Amino acid sequence: MIPFDTIAPPRPREEQGARRPPPRRSASRVPDPNQANLPFAEPAAPAARPVALYQGPVASIRSRSQAGAFDASMVVAGVVLFLLLTRFWESELPFERGLLWAPVAVLGLILGFYKFAFCLLSDRSPGMRMAGLRLHHVSGRPAGRRERLLRECASLLSLVPGGIGYLWALVDEEHLTFHDHISETFPSPDPLIR
Repeated sequence: MIPFDTIAPPRPREEQGARRPPPRRSASRVPDPNQANLPFAEPAAPAARPVALYQGPVASIRSRSQAGAFDASMVVAGVVLFLLLTRFWESELPFERGLLWAPVAVLGLILGFYKFAFCLLSDRSPGMRMAGLRLHHVSGRPAGRRERLLRECASLLSLVPGGIGYLWALVDEEHLTFHDHISETFPSPDPLIR
């Protein structure tokens, strides 16, 4: 065994007259009377109702659904017209069992093109015109092209997880969807029509 004292570092020798640190002061200090107090704000009273960020009335779910159904029916009518013309020129339409998903995919692509075309060209789709709606920014001004484009991209995100972004309007206090919140836009009744 090796004794601990042989491997420990040497201790410093205490010399006589070495300076020692001054004794500690007690923790109870009296504040200086010339020191100013910090002006802390009083806690704010809780608001009775959350303040809405959106300026103006938000369109009802019914009128928004009517506008969406009208736009979808325009696309379906166009696809049916195309199929009827194709049937007129061809004796038989080429449908195979393995490609039954293709008409649904084509219908979705055409609907997406329809929505993006009216997003870029106008501030309202034909369905919104029919329902008397206009798209507004949260500040109250009409939504610009960039905001409308962001809204259309965000609406795809609302649709992807089983449409939960659209269903959110049923439980939201102001009946806004995920893409309304993301793009900071919302459909509102057009005051010029109503």
